[in-house]
Amino acid sequence: MLMSGDLGREGENFNRQSVGPQDGEKLGAGLLRITEQRRQSGFLFEVGKMGELRQQMEERLKLEGYSYRTRNRYLQHMRRFVAYHRKNPRQLAASDIQRYLLYLLDEKGASRSYVNQAIKAIKYL
Repeated sequence: MLMSGDLGREGENFNRQSVGPQDGEKLGAGLLRITEQRRQSGFLFEVGKMGELRQQMEERLKLEGYSYRTRNRYLQHMRRFVAYHRKNPRQLAASDIQRYLLYLLDEKGASRSYVNQAIKAIKYL
């Protein structure tokens, strides 16, 4: 069972929620509880829509001749972008995108080339 605490590597400190069973819960109930909390917070804006969005983006990248690795990198950027905002990316404003890019630079310490790749990926959303 994952618990809050110091699970870091190389000095990193990760805070994790408990996803295991709590008092009286069956195995797997913790994960369902976390999923329900995310759904209520708007994190899962519609699983079907996210799958559609991912598929459309992947098809566009493939038609434009991007390599398998580049397509996967862009899709990873899309996943991180959606997870950061926790809502449908097509409903976000330019200021939301700018806030995410500043987060990558300032808080995550991402390189300029990494941020440029994220920008290119976001353009396909």
